[in-house]
Amino acid sequence: MDTTLTADRDSLVLRESTKACGFWVYTTTHPLSAVLSPNYFDGLVEHGVRRHDRIEVTASRDKEWAEYARLAVSRADKTEGIAVTLLSRGVV
Repeated sequence: MDTTLTADRDSLVLRESTKACGFWVYTTTHPLSAVLSPNYFDGLVEHGVRRHDRIEVTASRDKEWAEYARLAVSRADKTEGIAVTLLSRGVV
């Protein structure tokens, strides 16, 4: 059985979009370590995520202390999937 966690497209909301990039908000009960794992966001390529977009993440939202991260999309390709770079992180 595959227990790999992946992004839920219903939890990703586009807050603002410019010609240069989009600004997304993503909230999940998954731990930040899972969100930062390779291929986590791959299923969102068809959702409109583009290279250079920013994703504000609130992870582990069902825990006493949620984790926060700001990500930059470094690759968004239908063949190779989505790759993100961690810009900052913290606890909220």
